[in-house]
Amino acid sequence: MDDDATLAAVVRATQHLVVIADPGGAVLWVNAAFERATGHARADLPGLGLSDLLLGPGTDTAVRQRLLDALQTGQAVGDVELASPRRDGSVCWVELELLPLRDETGRLTRWVALLQDITTWKLEQERHALNEQLLNDAMQIAQVGAWDIDAQTLEVRWSDQTYALHDLPPGSQAVDLRQGLDFYKPTSRERVSEAVQRALSSGTPFDLELELVTSSGRERWVRVTGNSQMAGGRVVRVAGIVQDITERHEAREQIAELAERLRLAAEVAGIGVWEAPLDDVSQAVWNDQMYAMYGLAPRSVPLSAELWYSMVHPDDRPLAQRIGAELAADPGAAYDQEFRIIRADGEVRHVRSLGR
Repeated sequence: MDDDATLAAVVRATQHLVVIADPGGAVLWVNAAFERATGHARADLPGLGLSDLLLGPGTDTAVRQRLLDALQTGQAVGDVELASPRRDGSVCWVELELLPLRDETGRLTRWVALLQDITTWKLEQERHALNEQLLNDAMQIAQVGAWDIDAQTLEVRWSDQTYALHDLPPGSQAVDLRQGLDFYKPTSRERVSEAVQRALSSGTPFDLELELVTSSGRERWVRVTGNSQMAGGRVVRVAGIVQDITERHEAREQIAELAERLRLAAEVAGIGVWEAPLDDVSQAVWNDQMYAMYGLAPRSVPLSAELWYSMVHPDDRPLAQRIGAELAADPGAAYDQEFRIIRADGEVRHVRSLGR
């Protein structure tokens, strides 16, 4: 390298990793920055080619071929990422610019490889990609999509799962605000449109349950939330999630329908229904038939353990107290007992009580 003293002096001072090779690609010299980053010493270089030194197994196949072709044709290569092998076998990710140096006749005399160590950035990029994949997987499992709106341009962005919830292939079409709102049924469209406008104008957050019709005609219930991002006192972005809650909504409707059927059945059969926490009977709930059974107007008196015991026939109160004690000791226990009650009008009636 005596003939390249000037070149060597320049590259010694740079922060880049530098490798100099002969026209055939045999490595002649590396700077100290390259030694520190890769662990390779100059004493290790004889017999190594640029491709041996720079191309590790993790390098993209197309990038590898591009570099090999350049070495064959004498062409420059720039802005490519290589997984270069360190001496200890680990990977040093670098960004390469490969320059051919020629003499005044145009003859190739040297190769200069300028490398920037991007290992830290690459690892952060990989972690970010992994976290994003994990987030996407979790959102897919939970059937949750993300969306946002630029407050200035009204540009709308959907995540892949948001497209899926609308039965659209990910990124298959650009969706503007009007098109996004058009998926909702008229009443829901009015509600979400007003909510989005308030979020864009004043930063008001929203959380709604809405009906939409997908591109394939499926009717779905979704939960849509939105929150505004402010800058300088102005809304710059509104972002939120959309979640498929169809099964939950249908289950809730089924429970409500079942409860109504039970209410009607109890009313027709004259069955009293009650519910109470064991530690606070004052929080008991009676249906109208329960009040009627005891000769009371619905919700006419505050419920308490004392009131109920007072309406149990005196001879049957020890039985009622024993039932209460057993339930307190074993909340999961069931009981089925008959006893007498004294209605508010003084009439004595025999009742059968089942509970758990």
